[in-house]
Amino acid sequence: MLTTLLLVSIGGGTGAFLRFIIGEFLTLHYKWSRCFTVIACINIVGSTVLGVAVAAKPSSVFELFILYFCGGFTTFSTFSLEALQGFLDKEWIKGISYIIVTVIGSMLGFGLGFVILF
Repeated sequence: MLTTLLLVSIGGGTGAFLRFIIGEFLTLHYKWSRCFTVIACINIVGSTVLGVAVAAKPSSVFELFILYFCGGFTTFSTFSLEALQGFLDKEWIKGISYIIVTVIGSMLGFGLGFVILF
């Protein structure tokens, strides 16, 4: 139980920290829009990393760390908020495109990551 608690804390915290750092970097240095662009890329990259980790069949401890890391790194709640915001702002195409790109991109990323090591 203590090992799992530590893995949740360290993995999730590390993932959230990196999500913040990468988001800030892309926003400040490349002028990417935090809304839509950055979060979509982070979710797709996180799904790809998880696909690689699952295919690698790591030890159970490392598998838990990666699972919690990817859970902290990706962010479905922010994705949901930003998609809804697109609709509330009457930017229908932007909202629908964001949902399609994020969901399909994340699934393709996971599949690609899995296939790389399979």
